[in-house]
Amino acid sequence: LDSCGLFVQGCFVMADCQHFPHLEAPVLVNQYLNDFIKACFPTEVRYAYILTKNERSEKFSGRFLPKTKLAPRQVTIAVKATSVNSFDYKMSQGLLPHLVPEFPSILHSDVAGVVIAVGEQVRDLRIGDSVFGCAGGIRGRQGALTEFMPVDEKLVAKIPSNLSFQQAAALPLAGMTAWEGLMRAGVSIGST
Repeated sequence: LDSCGLFVQGCFVMADCQHFPHLEAPVLVNQYLNDFIKACFPTEVRYAYILTKNERSEKFSGRFLPKTKLAPRQVTIAVKATSVNSFDYKMSQGLLPHLVPEFPSILHSDVAGVVIAVGEQVRDLRIGDSVFGCAGGIRGRQGALTEFMPVDEKLVAKIPSNLSFQQAAALPLAGMTAWEGLMRAGVSIGST
C-alpha cells in the first residue's frame, strides 16, 4: 500500500494521520475513512462483520480485511443477501467451537449474490451469474457476512429466475433440513 496505511494482522491501520486533518483520531468506522479505503484499495479489501475470539457474543465487529486469493475451483460472490438460522446463532454463541472458522471469523452459511470472478478451473458458472448456496461460515470456509465471499463452485447453484436474492438466501440450510426430514420419513415423489 502507500505511506497512509498498511495491513497488520488482517486489519487496516493508519500510519500517517496528517492526510486526514478533518479527523481527530483515525477511527476505522468513520465513514470518510471507509470511503477513502474503498477508493484507494478497491481490489485489495473487503468489508466484513467478524467475531474476533471464541466467546459467546451477539456483537460482530465491522472491519476491512484483505481479499482472499481465489483458488482454481472457486468463484467470488458479491453478497446480496444472507440469512440467519439456528446454526448461525449457535456458532455466534460459541456452542459449536469445533466448527467455528479461524479467527477473525466471518459467520453465516447461507448466501445469495452475483459471481464477480471465477477461478481458472471453474466450468459451470460465469461472471454475472446469480447464485445461492450453503457455502461457508464453518471451519475452513469463511462465511457470508462480507461484501465479497470466495466459495467452492460446487457449493452454489444458479438462482431460479422467479426468486429474489433474499428468498434464495433463506433456502439453503432450511431446504436441506426439510429434504433430509422427507428422506428419513421415506417420502418420495408421488407418495401421499
